[in-house]
Amino acid sequence: MEPLFLILWNLHTIFESLPISSSGHLALLIDYAATKRTKAPLPLSSTMNHLMHIPTALVVLATLLTYASYFKEVSLLRWIINVLIADLVTGSAYLIMRKTGTPHIPLSVGFFITACALLSLMVAPQAVSMEISWAQASIIGLAQAAALLPGISRLALTFTIGVWLGIEPLTSILFSLTCELGLIVVAVAKALRDIYVDDDEEHKSTHFFSLSFAQSGWLIISLLISYGCLQLVILMSSHQIIYLFGWYMLALALLIFLKKQ
Repeated sequence: MEPLFLILWNLHTIFESLPISSSGHLALLIDYAATKRTKAPLPLSSTMNHLMHIPTALVVLATLLTYASYFKEVSLLRWIINVLIADLVTGSAYLIMRKTGTPHIPLSVGFFITACALLSLMVAPQAVSMEISWAQASIIGLAQAAALLPGISRLALTFTIGVWLGIEPLTSILFSLTCELGLIVVAVAKALRDIYVDDDEEHKSTHFFSLSFAQSGWLIISLLISYGCLQLVILMSSHQIIYLFGWYMLALALLIFLKKQ
């Protein structure tokens, strides 16, 4: 496996656990790496991008299992139905954007939207409800769809929307993570189908199936760091200080904007 790809994969895994737009940061890193390399920048196909989310799925699953006691307090059937509603709305919006064309916005704008969402939590009313309605699930699904745009953090936007809808922080973030897990499973399944069912020779020798022992060790370390970061984010959300990530995103958005001028 190419060292640069392994670095990007490990960082992507960690970024996915933070409300800072992993795809946006990955794009920045790829652009930066391209300026330092004499050869062409490392291409990331949609198949490779989907498969890069496998470690994230493991981290999210481990986190949900950590909070298994929480799910004993809610209706599991209702929870699953709401997750399906949210992901169905997101998937429908994704298909529409594929046909009509995904709106293009500068990365700095996406980062700015993420920053505004997080900073709005400073004045958001204290949410207390552990129940999620079908309408709320649909709105969160739309928020997930908006996060398909570059620079917009899915975790930040869905969590923030949930809080503004009156859903208490822990419920909001766990619901967001459950929705994410569903989307990842579908995306990874599609990627594997593209590789094996469609006989995609370009990806059959992809980096994902040629990890050395040492490289696997680094990936395991990134998984542990990612899990720790996600636990920190949940703790910060419970103490209503997750908005602090908003200041970082705002600074990054301004830095990128000024650099483009």
